[in-house]
Amino acid sequence: PSITAEDHKLFYKMQFPQFNEKRYEALMEFFELPTKKKISEFSLGQQNQFEVVLAISQGADYIFMDEPFAGNDVFNREDFYEVLVSVLNEDETVIISTHLIEEIADYIDRAILIRKSEIIDDLSVDDIEKSGSTLIEIVKEKYDYRADRIRKAVDQMK
Repeated sequence: PSITAEDHKLFYKMQFPQFNEKRYEALMEFFELPTKKKISEFSLGQQNQFEVVLAISQGADYIFMDEPFAGNDVFNREDFYEVLVSVLNEDETVIISTHLIEEIADYIDRAILIRKSEIIDDLSVDDIEKSGSTLIEIVKEKYDYRADRIRKAVDQMK
């Protein structure tokens, strides 16, 4: 956290031979992230954006992201989904763990549902479309979501 974004870029270039500097520069400009500022001086949202910029610039075949959009407003998240879909090559795979199901549903090729450390479903976009349900509806069904539990809890507190 005590080094600048530029220093991070130089480090990543040394560590990852496939580092895509052109992508890095374009994403830094897109997110309006300062290159000379220490990462510790970035806001939480900027730090998360920067981590994502580094992740998708390193040139890896598989990129794993856990809640990469925490700390970002809905507009930045939506912009990022669009950018992500646009910049990835066919040989790059991004695996995202997120609770923002409704937001990400239009940008995925596949959804793997995990509950209590076990895979409970593995759905392609075709599977979702054929079901006639939205991804969030499928998730609610698979996770046995009960909307009535809120009313019961509130009634018990009265």
